[in-house]
Amino acid sequence: MIYTILVFTKLEQDEKGWSDFGDERLVGYYTNKDIAFNAVINNSCDINETCYNYALIEEVEEGLYNPAINKYWFKYNRDKDEYERIE
Repeated sequence: MIYTILVFTKLEQDEKGWSDFGDERLVGYYTNKDIAFNAVINNSCDINETCYNYALIEEVEEGLYNPAINKYWFKYNRDKDEYERIE
């Protein structure tokens, strides 16, 4: 498994119902779930960059065109300088 980390500026839907993440950036991946969670929660390397209010960890099997097995959503808490899990 790999755990990709995507950060993005907003979490909305457009007029057609498609997800609208605004500006987004794939900042990296880990092969260990706990390390991926720790990196996001603790805003490692300042992945927030003062503009990425949300983060998503996708659990994916190695290979091409594999759908995410699990998705873990986070929202940035500016007061704590960390990301918190959301539904």
